[in-house]
Formats: sequence, C-alpha cells, structure tokens
Amino acid sequence: MKTKVNLFSIILITVSIIVGLKIFLLKGNDHKIHIIVVFKSLSEGKGFWNSVSDGISVAANEFGVDFEITAPLHERDIEG
Repeated sequence: MKTKVNLFSIILITVSIIVGLKIFLLKGNDHKIHIIVVFKSLSEGKGFWNSVSDGISVAANEFGVDFEITAPLHERDIEG
C-alpha cells in the first residue's frame, strides 16, 4: 500500500510540473528565459560534455530560450 501511495505521489508531482511548464511556456511571456548550465569540468570527459552541450543548444533553439554554459577548467579546481 505504501508503495502505491509513493508511486501516486511521484506521478502527481511529475504531471503537475509538466502541466505548469506547458502553461508557462505557452502563456506568451514577453521576456526570454535564460538558463545557466554548470558542468563538472570543461577538460575532463570532453566528448561527453560536448554531446550534452549540443543537446542543450538544440533544445534551447527549439524552445526559444537563451543558455549559458559554465564550468571550472579542471574538476579539482575548487577555488574557481
């Protein structure tokens, strides 16, 4: 029974988020959404992060939002 309640809660929250985003995106806001993406690092796993960056670019163009990608040069760079 507890598993059914948890599953129902997860489904309800997910549907609420999707419906809220659709309403927000279809509302016709005058301002453009700007999303900042923070990668783990720019040098490590470069092929993977390039693929992720390409996917972000395609999605941003599809939904009409601006995006910015930032990351430290190396994962061990904790100073910034």
